Amino acid sequence: MKILFSATFYLAIFLAFTYSPSSGIVQADFGGGNGKPPCNERFPDNQWTAHTLDLQEYENATCLDGSPGMYYIQKGSAIGKVLVMAWGGAWCDFRDTAEMDNCGNARDCCSHHGIANSCSARANTSLGSSTKMENPSKWDWACDGMTSPDAEVNPAFHDWTKIKLLYCDGASFSGLNTEAIDLNGEKVWSRGNFIYQAVIADVKKEGKPLYAGNNPTHLVLNGNSAGGLATYLHAHQWKESLPDTINIAVMPDDGFFHYTDKSKHLAFCPMNYNEMMKNIFDRINPKDGLSKMCLENMEKENRHPYECMFAVNALPYIEHPVFVLQSPYDEWQTEKVVVLDEEKNKTAFIEFGQEFKQTVLDVLQSRSNSLDGIFMDSCKHHTVATDGTYYQNSMIDGMAMNEAIAKWVNWWTSGGNNGESVKLIADISNGTHPANIAKKKAAVAPFLWEVNYEEVKDNVSDVMS
Repeated sequence: MKILFSATFYLAIFLAFTYSPSSGIVQADFGGGNGKPPCNERFPDNQWTAHTLDLQEYENATCLDGSPGMYYIQKGSAIGKVLVMAWGGAWCDFRDTAEMDNCGNARDCCSHHGIANSCSARANTSLGSSTKMENPSKWDWACDGMTSPDAEVNPAFHDWTKIKLLYCDGASFSGLNTEAIDLNGEKVWSRGNFIYQAVIADVKKEGKPLYAGNNPTHLVLNGNSAGGLATYLHAHQWKESLPDTINIAVMPDDGFFHYTDKSKHLAFCPMNYNEMMKNIFDRINPKDGLSKMCLENMEKENRHPYECMFAVNALPYIEHPVFVLQSPYDEWQTEKVVVLDEEKNKTAFIEFGQEFKQTVLDVLQSRSNSLDGIFMDSCKHHTVATDGTYYQNSMIDGMAMNEAIAKWVNWWTSGGNNGESVKLIADISNGTHPANIAKKKAAVAPFLWEVNYEEVKDNVSDVMS
């Protein structure tokens, strides 16, 4: 399958990328923003409104620092259709300094596994406190990709009402501790699932998106990274709390963290990724927020219940249609969990991708849900559905991600009677394949992207000749 870039797209690449003759690789890392004006300037009629949870009503729904949980609403014109998005942002370490005995810097212990820092440090940031958070309308990316009100960018959800959950618990909205955890004399609260349940209750009130009087009909549960994992883990809580008249689908973005024995134990960290997740599980009391069927199965098989914190074990018990957005070469996992460099160890890199891909496909096939779908590209990235450029330009078999999602949503909302399901899986046998990113736009996406220079040069000549 050969896909060519447009001439203008290549021009943008040459303007934005730098070439290293020694490596033959063009690289760019554009950071967190997309360089566009903030959302409140581009779409003044589509603002995010903040809703702080009332601790008088939801007393345990607090962030790490004890501040109240929060969510945001962007109202859409589509009647009865709601998209829920759980923010991500890695996890944090619930151990105190005395327990971090093999780390040079206690606050950064095991940061290579995405356990970003001590939860006490995180509590003083927007990933641990609602008081540190500014309204996303001020950002440039909070109205891009899946959140965009532009029908060309976002044909599936441009007019849906959207709910964003502030991620401030450091554990994928899973903690259910009523008591504070003492870390070096500082108290933190692991209460993410109290927040999650409180949001479900709050958005059902009069005037809110899932109020019965609004006749809600379709709800898509989305999340990215740690929020994508939360979507796998807690989808059942929406089903338990909402009437059967609301159709629910699950669409996690790179939230399938691979449970693998290839998880590395680096010298300066006393745990590998799997062990760290077990450690978090043992400290945050998450069991009552996880799938009861998964926990029962773990008990029957004499396995530790923390394994229900992985998508491979949670997904079989989700009772709704699922559309998986996942790269088998997930950038975060290849770099942080298995620590593989494609250029230095391509064989092991490809083997990991193949294993990861097969794991995802096996668990999807085991569900036997005819409405399930997947978009699995061959690019090295992590969470891109809110990146407008990538959302429009990542392609498999000539279909871009935004088009694939729109086609699947149309299929699902019709109950499988209109169109067909979408199961697009890229060929990953030769490693990453960034040439799959090609469509309409000349803009460059804000993510690490590697392109073989000679291939780009040859294709530019082909297109321009």
